[in-house]
Amino acid sequence: NISMNLAETAEAGLQAVMPPTEDGLGIWRLNLGPDESVTADELPAFPADVGGRFFVVRSGALRGTAASLGKRSIVYATAGEPLSLVAGGNGADILIVQFPRDRRCRSRGV
Repeated sequence: NISMNLAETAEAGLQAVMPPTEDGLGIWRLNLGPDESVTADELPAFPADVGGRFFVVRSGALRGTAASLGKRSIVYATAGEPLSLVAGGNGADILIVQFPRDRRCRSRGV
């Protein structure tokens, strides 16, 4: 179990909340200014063998192709998936959670 308290406001840019562990679990916080964007190339390396990432909007909003994604919205991505995040007019505070490698697959040699 992991439990943490995050400050209400964050510094601009990307900060490691919990650097990736040996099994790939990692957490970052991304604070984007109004209308600021970020691509996958600007985020931490995304190992192909981890279980994917959730991008959780803590405050503000992300602009999507069909609708705005507000507070508590979640975007899921896998390694190699093209990803571009664009903050709304008030910016966005995003928590990035990278899932660890699947231990069941490692034990079977997959």
